[in-house]
Amino acid sequence: MIDLIDFFLKIATIFSIVMSAGMVLSNNVYTFISLLISLVLIIFSILRKRKDKH
Repeated sequence: MIDLIDFFLKIATIFSIVMSAGMVLSNNVYTFISLLISLVLIIFSILRKRKDKH
């Protein structure tokens, strides 16, 4: 279960980064929001990795 959640988070971060990269050409507001979402997902994944180590 935990591995699947980590895998889903990685897919979500990659998807949001790709979406933000595509939206740079169209709208800056959506790009900023998607970048914030990707940063939050990356922070959550790092925190989960640190919790698993300890």
